[in-house]
Amino acid sequence: MRFAFVVLVALVFIPASATAQGSYPNRVIRLIVPFPAGGATDVFARQYAARMSSLLGQQVVIDNKTGAAGAIGSAEVARAEPNGYTALFATASVFALYNLMSKKPQFDSLKDFIPIAEVGASPVIFAVHPSVPGDLKAVIAYAKANPGKLQYGSPGTGTYLHLSMEMLKREAGGVDIAHIPYRGGAPAIADNIAGQVPMLVDAVSTSLQHHREGRMHILAVASPKRSPLAPDIPTVDEALGSTGFVAALWNAVAVPAGSPP
Repeated sequence: MRFAFVVLVALVFIPASATAQGSYPNRVIRLIVPFPAGGATDVFARQYAARMSSLLGQQVVIDNKTGAAGAIGSAEVARAEPNGYTALFATASVFALYNLMSKKPQFDSLKDFIPIAEVGASPVIFAVHPSVPGDLKAVIAYAKANPGKLQYGSPGTGTYLHLSMEMLKREAGGVDIAHIPYRGGAPAIADNIAGQVPMLVDAVSTSLQHHREGRMHILAVASPKRSPLAPDIPTVDEALGSTGFVAALWNAVAVPAGSPP
């Protein structure tokens, strides 16, 4: 998988009745991102919104509604009028994991939305602050020798990135690395760069530039092959001697149930 977003842009917001009348869209379309500005989902959503604005001839604006691992913003879209003017831009955390992880879900990710398309994916990376020495195997060895003393930041409990790190911990033999959940990816990245949290799980799309500029060190990427954009970064399989460790943070667009086809 290449370290790039694959943008599959379609005229997804056009209700059949409005199209027949030739009137859609006649006002701003709100694209809700259930994570904070500056994170992987938000960065890609802004690229998508700009392209949609150009294609539709009407402004598509980003509205960041954060909290509860994406549930707050997603619930707002589920309750919105199904008229083509409110859509959701979210990740596997919302569309695939939420109903499996939540004891009291605010919405049903299968029944309350009409999925439009998967619009991109970015491989998951595991990184450390530059003050943490060594490669992934050395970091795992340190964590095994010092249970609970190493912490990692994620965009929140129950997110795809959180579970990706838990999968890595299991792959490494059940190593104890404490989880510090954040409200989104951007604040987790900021604290990692500042040295407040030594380890980070993120998408390569928002971490690669920090790696190149020396603000963080990416230990490994959870993709089948190394990227030509970052040939210095090993895969998790290379770093740990594992087989088939792959994790990619994917994005999808959806509208409220009841929206016209």
